[in-house]
Amino acid sequence: MPTRESHDIFNSSKFFIPTPMSIKLKDQLHHWIWNGMSGGLILGNYRIGKTRALEYIANQLVNRSGDILPVRRMSISRRDTRTIAGIFKNLSFTLGLKIKPRATSDDMANSVLHHLSELALTNSTYQVVLFVDEMQRLDILQLDAFAELYDSLAELKINLSIIFIGNSAASKPLIDLVLRPKYELIRGRFFTHSFTYHGIRNKNELISCLSEFDTVTTDITLKNSVTKCFLPDEYASGWRLKDLGSLIWKVYERDYRRPLKISSWGMQYFIAAVKILLVDYLPKYGLDDDLLEQMIIQSIEASGLKPNLFIAA
Repeated sequence: MPTRESHDIFNSSKFFIPTPMSIKLKDQLHHWIWNGMSGGLILGNYRIGKTRALEYIANQLVNRSGDILPVRRMSISRRDTRTIAGIFKNLSFTLGLKIKPRATSDDMANSVLHHLSELALTNSTYQVVLFVDEMQRLDILQLDAFAELYDSLAELKINLSIIFIGNSAASKPLIDLVLRPKYELIRGRFFTHSFTYHGIRNKNELISCLSEFDTVTTDITLKNSVTKCFLPDEYASGWRLKDLGSLIWKVYERDYRRPLKISSWGMQYFIAAVKILLVDYLPKYGLDDDLLEQMIIQSIEASGLKPNLFIAA
């Protein structure tokens, strides 16, 4: 029998709500892919939710005919060997390909090439998309591996789009190198189009995100929105979490955004704060106007927003 404690909101790796920011990102990716762009760059600060948004979007990308596009995501690890062979080895693991004990870089590249070619044949425009996350960990020379892969697939009439994703500040040294004249071909291939992903920046975006808790459930066994699950009586009377939007924004702007100079509220901290408010405080203390503001403050404090900003500084 499903219970509130089994709700997906308690599984941070699974719970996700669509946001205005993720919708804009999806539109941008479709623009690049539909117009034949070979690559693009997505940048954003840590903990704003770009990786989770891309995981969600990956299953929804289509071509102009409406065919679902195959999307694969690799993440550059700190322990990866910073070589071209290291890229093809990482790609092989990502794609679930077996690597022979004495496989060379060429062997792994050919396996990756054939696998991506087969994936591309599943749609009418022969397209395949590759996300490369944590790009700031790449060595400049490793970008040649992606250029080689793109060129080899192009010869087979396969359209590969490579989307690089990275942290804005940490990616700057690599981007500065790409801007040098000697890397013009790499820059023209993958880095002429960019998109900056952000967290919540204004009250309208905040209310839109709160509204998702009122309407969306990722736990089909409960068949309730998150708000209805944890505040059933209040929900039945017509109250919605989005009704707290103005108050939450006032507290956030006054106590956090302005004094701490936060450019946007990262989704990791926002989701944590809302979960604490919705699961721990509101069911216990209700919608008492005298307590609401303090409950919001305590929820944001418990989310870790302020300590993490201090550490980052």
